[in-house]
Amino acid sequence: MQAELGRVTPAVKIAAAGAVVLVVSLFLPWYGITLEGPLGSSLGGLDTTASGWEALELIDVLLFLAALVVIAVAAAQATGRELPVPSGRVVAGAALLALALVLYRLIDSPGPSVPAFLEAAGIDIGRRFGVFVALAAAVAMAYGGVRAAAGEAPHAAGSVPPVPGEPSRSEGEQATPSAP
Repeated sequence: MQAELGRVTPAVKIAAAGAVVLVVSLFLPWYGITLEGPLGSSLGGLDTTASGWEALELIDVLLFLAALVVIAVAAAQATGRELPVPSGRVVAGAALLALALVLYRLIDSPGPSVPAFLEAAGIDIGRRFGVFVALAAAVAMAYGGVRAAAGEAPHAAGSVPPVPGEPSRSEGEQATPSAP
């Protein structure tokens, strides 16, 4: 079966693009330590970073798997394969998990926090640009995933589901009693 990008829904394309960027972001610097001031000058200034793969223990693997799920759903749509579960919900679940994990690592950095006396000595442990790239990618994944899941809703927002045996009507229509 040949893959056709036109088969992939726009929402899943957005989520898949975010997933690819998320995988790339794992190779970028997420956290770093910089030594400046008197301590840093004696060492020639030290600036070291850790990528997502290096700094995260289990979360990096979970982020990779979440991205892989989204990419696999996009590939399944491109080849015309049907999944046994609603693909939009799978994408939304994986994407929201990725977003939660990135937010967690953005708020709670791994490693020790720097006491004030060490900051005064010129030691800075902080976030680097890779974690922000990952955040943008996870937001794109979540946006696409939620849109994909909403597109699979059995009834559009504001519509009234049909009653079995009766003709369907829109929300604005009134039911008219039938004459005997």
